[in-house]
Amino acid sequence: MNDENDRINVDGNFIMDSVWSRNDRLTAGILEVKGDFTQKRSASSSSSSYTNFRSTGTHKVVLSGTGDQVVSFASPLTTGSCFSVLELSNTSGNYNL
Repeated sequence: MNDENDRINVDGNFIMDSVWSRNDRLTAGILEVKGDFTQKRSASSSSSSYTNFRSTGTHKVVLSGTGDQVVSFASPLTTGSCFSVLELSNTSGNYNL
């Protein structure tokens, strides 16, 4: 997702579990998630798995579910993965970050 017009809508849960670094892959566009957001790093032997969801630039994640939503990072910013822009538009539930 490198273009402002890129958009992915996930009607359920989103899980990212990759051994590849995504440092330059999420720089623009919108990822909208209506379920839970989970970043995993199952491939512990690969240092790249720590940055498998590293959003930069204007890339935006929108949490827009209709109930409680959970956000979980196995490798938070201190080791790699993070949101660049996070929009919380779910008004009928709670966020568990």
